[in-house]
Amino acid sequence: MGFVEGHDIFSDKVDVVVTDGFTGNVALKTMEGAAKLNLRHAAYGVHAQFRSQIARPAAARARRFARGLDPRRYNGATMVG
Repeated sequence: MGFVEGHDIFSDKVDVVVTDGFTGNVALKTMEGAAKLNLRHAAYGVHAQFRSQIARPAAARARRFARGLDPRRYNGATMVG
């Protein structure tokens, strides 16, 4: 396809993006940060909205899901596929 913009990475325009090491690392770290931010906001919403015993299993599932996407544990593997 040729050159793509940053917003095209998650679109259906391309399947694979090839970059140099620096640019790829910047894109990867940005994706990791965005995922971490989204998970924090989701967890905060779960804790703020559901404080009863009924929500405890859902919160445990959310924590397990968040651990599965932890960039410190899996580096960029969740973003790269």
